[in-house]
Amino acid sequence: MPSIELTRAWVQFLVPVGQIRLGRMPSHWGLGILVTGGGSASPLVNGQTAGAITDPPVGEWGDTLIGTTSDRILFATRPLTVYNALTRQDARPTPLILGIAYDKLVEDRLAYPPGVEEGPIGDPPPPSFRRESGSPFSFLAAGADDVQQTIGLAVWNDPDFNARNAAADELSVGLYYVNRTQEATASDVHIFDGYWRLRWSPSPTMPSLYTAGEVLNIRGRSRGLVLAGGCGSRTNPVALCNEMKADIWGAVARLGAIDRQDHWAATVEWGHSSGDPDYFGGELTARPLHPDYRVGLLMYPVVMAVRTSTLGEPLRPLWSRGGVWNSSYLYSQLRYQIIPGIQVHGAFLVAWADELLGTIYVNQRDDASTECGMFQGDCGLGWEADLALRVRWGENDVMRWDTELGLMGAGPALYADDAAARATVGGLSEPLLWTIQTRAAMVW
Repeated sequence: MPSIELTRAWVQFLVPVGQIRLGRMPSHWGLGILVTGGGSASPLVNGQTAGAITDPPVGEWGDTLIGTTSDRILFATRPLTVYNALTRQDARPTPLILGIAYDKLVEDRLAYPPGVEEGPIGDPPPPSFRRESGSPFSFLAAGADDVQQTIGLAVWNDPDFNARNAAADELSVGLYYVNRTQEATASDVHIFDGYWRLRWSPSPTMPSLYTAGEVLNIRGRSRGLVLAGGCGSRTNPVALCNEMKADIWGAVARLGAIDRQDHWAATVEWGHSSGDPDYFGGELTARPLHPDYRVGLLMYPVVMAVRTSTLGEPLRPLWSRGGVWNSSYLYSQLRYQIIPGIQVHGAFLVAWADELLGTIYVNQRDDASTECGMFQGDCGLGWEADLALRVRWGENDVMRWDTELGLMGAGPALYADDAAARATVGGLSEPLLWTIQTRAAMVW
């Protein structure tokens, strides 16, 4: 195993009308529920600014393990700046950013996970799914299994919004569109995503009001998911699966207040990831939010990651891997700076299933129906309380030490009180779970 692994490398340079980036780079958008660079987000693309106490980098709780990486060529420009420079000789940055990008996602395998050399029926994968594993430049090779993406984005990013009242106030709004295709699986997927972020203070002496959110919808069709049935047989191993359509929704919204000096902040967040009552029904409506969009320490990163893995290898694309999955939640957070460099951070989470799918959740209904609503008793995933002490020191807070504690009480959708029922419908073996985590790091 190599001691050093280079996972991302790209070049970026200015041209008279904008900026071009080319290579293998992190991909991030908005708050990070669709794609996140794992803390390596670029302000050019998503308008995100760093340092606000209530708007932490993605994955503040626990570890970010799965960043989004793309082989991409990107062009971004500030059209109003270009216009002003040509007509008024004024080249100061303006808030509007437009961008287009092309991605070649050669690492994707919709039907055969990495390292698996047999299909779900025991056959070897079709020739279009095979690849050379030893070439360091294999990502440059063409192939029907490569996923192509074209992206368009528009961002209005004003970091000086309301500057007369509060220098830290900002406004950022963005729209993001992706068309994703794959020849080998006849896939054609459209992704629509919008986000906003606003920090506004009514006067120079009052705290800032804060709101942020992101909404995504994934639509399209594919013949690459084995759950659609009708896949290749031993006599015809290259046959595609039956066509499956998608209509997937995800959203988060935050509301809170921030101290003018960022000494304290309080937020409440609602989030949703649409569920699916039947994975084999011809329409896919469930997909987790990005795993590095961390909500708490236990419920989603641990419990739901383990529970969804029981779906088995053919349904690997539907595992949560720690992301918000088939549920809605309410998440409140409070932060307070004890002294410069030392913060205490508390959070409380409650969540409910969106579809009470019996293979993952505990469904004790007589009619086995799956439809749920927020606050519906038998759909409750439970509650979680988290507490953290965060220490930062050194120039630009380069040294960091976090200690986090979490306690979770499982709800009826994850734990059955009656042992006999639990033996029948499954679920967790204990109603209470806890964790304690500490980590030290140098960040540059």
